Formats: sequence, structure tokens, C-alpha cells
Amino acid sequence: MKTINDIEIKNKRVVLRLDFNVPVENGVIKDNSKIVKSLKTINYLLENNCKVIILSHFGRIKSEEDKHKNSLKVVGKELANLLKRDVKFLDNCYGDKVKNIVDESSLGEVILLENTRFMDVPTKKESGNDLELAKYWASLGDVYINDAFGSMHRAHASTAGIAKFLPHTIGFLVMDELEHLNILISGTPHPFTVFMGGAKVDDKLPIIKSLIDRCDYLLLGGGIANSFLKAKGADVGNSLATSDENVLNELRELMDKNKGKIVLPVDFTIDDGVIYDLGNRSIDLYKKYIDNEDLQEFDQHFLLALIAPRKLYVASAEDDLWADPKSEFLSCVAVNPIYKLYNKEGIVYDDYPQVNQKLHKGNIGYHMRSGSHSLIRYDWNSFIEYINKKIEQEDIKWKKKI
Repeated sequence: MKTINDIEIKNKRVVLRLDFNVPVENGVIKDNSKIVKSLKTINYLLENNCKVIILSHFGRIKSEEDKHKNSLKVVGKELANLLKRDVKFLDNCYGDKVKNIVDESSLGEVILLENTRFMDVPTKKESGNDLELAKYWASLGDVYINDAFGSMHRAHASTAGIAKFLPHTIGFLVMDELEHLNILISGTPHPFTVFMGGAKVDDKLPIIKSLIDRCDYLLLGGGIANSFLKAKGADVGNSLATSDENVLNELRELMDKNKGKIVLPVDFTIDDGVIYDLGNRSIDLYKKYIDNEDLQEFDQHFLLALIAPRKLYVASAEDDLWADPKSEFLSCVAVNPIYKLYNKEGIVYDDYPQVNQKLHKGNIGYHMRSGSHSLIRYDWNSFIEYINKKIEQEDIKWKKKI
């Protein structure tokens, strides 16, 4: 398979398909990891003086009203912040105006077109793989690169269709994902357990079928688990699950053929029509560990200890009660003796930290910010601040040695 390293891209117009379908709440991106992962490919193209024309979907578009709440404009602003350069955002993804702006833009510019799924209203041209639409997008560039790992399995105009009209390859993000998948599929020793979550079982079904023959256990969660539970006859209410009877039949067949191999949640509780918590059976299983932590064969500080003597950072949030911020902090403290075995400092602290206090002195960094479960800009800035501080300290050590 050809990759971005195998084709001539210097001074080219590159149509780059990315997956910028990030969670947004009240106009704020809650998790920008998909954008961050795309930077390697974008920066490589810019280093080669390419004009970068980015296509991405965002949310589901079934009506004109959906367009107003599913614009990529907020993503364009975040991308510009991360790249530390201007990103030209176009409020459409099709038409003469778009083509004129793209054609008139210079090499070395980044242009983000509006949500490709806007072309699914009134007729499904994007998701229907309309070849005229694909040909139009292809006309914007010289080369097509697909770096949208989470979307490349879909036969859409911006993924499959466009590749019919341009020389095409994959970017660094997809290369990395394929490398990890190859290790899983071909080189994993047994016992081999796969954990899989996600929203849509319909999309993941081919992967599930492929992995089920290779793994010893398949542990499922999220919307995928809901669909399997529904196929078993459980009432999942209005929780995310497939409604396709053909898919449900396939899930039943998979469970019949792989008894004991597919592991689903023990139980659940429904409130307001959706699954929101554990059920009574799960609670009973956990009860024996209350005030009897020593009975547990494994605890979270064991995982942290495996990282010693390397740098480690743990971030908590004051209102993230499910994660239990106090226990997260105490887990860091519990690992200190392991760091001492390597003559290293673990977490350095005087007392239980205050909200928004950063503990950055030792080889274990920690903060507990205000707010709930998420990764926000405060967290990322704290990580970067810690890393920069440690790099500076290491530089000083090396200079002293020299």
C-alpha cells in the first residue's frame, strides 16, 4: 500500500480528508485529540509547500436546521490555534465560489471547507457517494490523501468517490493505526483479549467478525454492547443501539457461534428511558471490596507503578466523582516507594492538593482542577507546562555533566 512517503507532494495542491468529528458542547470543543492527531500530516504537507485543502464531516445532517449546529467553523479556530497559523475557513464545501477561493489561494495555505455532510441535504450526495460531487472535490487538488481512519471504511464521495479521480494515498495517522492493527492481527500472543466500545455496531461489525476468530475474549461496552444486549432480548430503552433487524440477527449468530467468548456488561439500570449506571448484580459484586480493599487482586496504583521510573502525569477533576479524584491522588502517593527503588522522586506534595493546584516537582505530576470529567484546555496546558519544565531540568543536568 502506498503511503504519504511514497508519492511526490512538493508544491502540490493536496485534498486531505480528515476526521474532525469532535465533541462540541455550547460552542466549546470538549476533546480535540482528533485534531491534534492530524497535525503530523498537515505539518508535513506544509513543510513541502503544499496547498492543503481539508475535507471533513461533522455530526449527522438530516435537515437544514442540522446545518446550523454542525458547522466546522469552531474546528477551524482550534486548528489555527494548534498550527499557530491562519486557517482559511470556507462556509461552504461546494460551488464556484469555493473553487475560486481555493484556486486563488497560495501554496503553503491551509483551507478548511465546511462540513461535507452538508451535501446530504436535500439528497444524500456525500453519503450516497455521488461521483459528480467526488469529481468536483477532486478538481480542487492534484493529490488526494485520506487520513480519516475513523471514516475511511465508509463509501462516501469524500472518501471512496474522490479516489477514483486523483492519485491517492494515506497519511501518517492512518499509517500508525494500521501498524497497530497489524500487530494485533498477526503478532499477538495468547491469551488475547480485545476491549471494544463505540456508538455504532453497524460500522464495527466487519472488525468484530475479523477479531472474533483471532482473540480469546471480546469485551464490549458503549452503544456496541447495547446492540448485543438488545439482540439477546434485553430492554435497553432509548439507549444508543442499532434498530436494523438484519444486524441484530447477525449479532445473535455471532453470540451463538462464540459462546463464552463475547463478554457483555453484567447488568445495567435504566432511568428516563436510557442506560445510565450499573445494575444491582454489579453493585453486589463490588460490595465485598468496600472497606476491604486488600481483597482486591489488582488496583489502579499497580498500573501507575509499571511506568516507574519514567515521567507520569495524572489529572483529576473536582466533580469527577466516578473517577474519584482523592483515590487518583492517593494512587500516585502509593507509587512513590517504587520510584524510590530507582532513586527517583515520585509525587512531591505537602498535603492533599487544593483545587487547581499543580504538583510539578517530582517525576509524577498531578493536578486536580475544577469541573467534571473531560480533557479541557487547562489539562493540556498543564501537561505541556510539566513537560517543558522537565525538559529544561534535564537540559541543565546534561550541561552540568558536559
